[in-house]
Amino acid sequence: MISMRYDLVHLPLQSLLWPLTEATVALRRLDERIARSAVGAGVLERSHVADACASLWPGPV
Repeated sequence: MISMRYDLVHLPLQSLLWPLTEATVALRRLDERIARSAVGAGVLERSHVADACASLWPGPV
């Protein structure tokens, strides 16, 4: 398996912090809206199926 190292010293963390925070807030809002929705249980089941399919996907050999 080929692994890739990241040079974290030169990663612009300050410029990534705000978009990461905004994305986290947006996902939290979406999650709350889905939980209160009439189709929330179906969305949850579909996400479980997608996770199961992804875990069965063949990886690099």
